This record gives sequence, structure tokens and C-alpha cells, in this order.
Amino acid sequence: GKFTIKDVPAGTYEITAWSEKLKPEGKSTVTVADGQSASVNIKLVK
Repeated sequence: GKFTIKDVPAGTYEITAWSEKLKPEGKSTVTVADGQSASVNIKLVK
């Protein structure tokens, strides 16, 4: 899926995705610059 979160303050964030049958592969972080957009891809595995 694709999700958008608006008006996030600048900074570095740890992103967590969850599923009953899958788990994230590694840690996902994203850095948001002031006034900019950012994206992160999270791979889920069995």
C-alpha cells in the first residue's frame, strides 16, 4: 500500500510496518527536511 502523512516536522524517524503474517526486513528510517517531502520503502518478508 501507499500512505501519506502530512505536516511532519523536520527530523529523522523510524518507520514501522506490521502484518499478522509478514515482518519487516531490517529497520526503516526516513529523514524529513524542513518543507520537503520524503519517502521510504519497507520490504515485508515471511
